Amino acid sequence: MDTAAIDALSTELGEAQTRIGTATGEFLAGPEALKPLSEEVKALSARADAAKSARELGEVLGDLGRVGAGLDTLSELLTRLPVDDATGRTRVLEGISGIYASLNALRAGADGRRKALGEEKPPRSSPRSLPSSRRALPVR
Repeated sequence: MDTAAIDALSTELGEAQTRIGTATGEFLAGPEALKPLSEEVKALSARADAAKSARELGEVLGDLGRVGAGLDTLSELLTRLPVDDATGRTRVLEGISGIYASLNALRAGADGRRKALGEEKPPRSSPRSLPSSRRALPVR
C-alpha cells in the first residue's frame, strides 16, 4: 500500500473541501443567493391569499413545510462551512432569519384561515346535511 499517495490524496481532498466550502459561503453571502427562497415564499403567500378552500390552504401549508425544511438544511450547512468572513456569515444568517419570519407568519395566517374555512360548513355526517327522509328518528 502506498501510504504517501494516500496522504497526498487526503491533503488534496482537504484542500478541495476548503475551496468548495469557501466558495459556497461566498455565494450564500451574495445578494442573489436567498432570492429564490424569498420569491417562493411570496408566491406561496399569493396562493394562500387566493385559496378558497381549506384543502387549497392545506396544500399551501404543505409547501411551506417543504420550504421550511429547505431552510433548516441551509442553516445546518452554513454551520459546517469554513467561512472565515464573520460579516458574510451574519448576512446569510440574517437573510435566512428574515425568510423564516415571513414563512412562519404566513404559516400562522394560512393555518388560522384553513381552520376557519373548515368550520364554516357543517360536517357531512351532520343530520342537517341529509335529506329529511334519511334523518335518523329519535329513539324513545
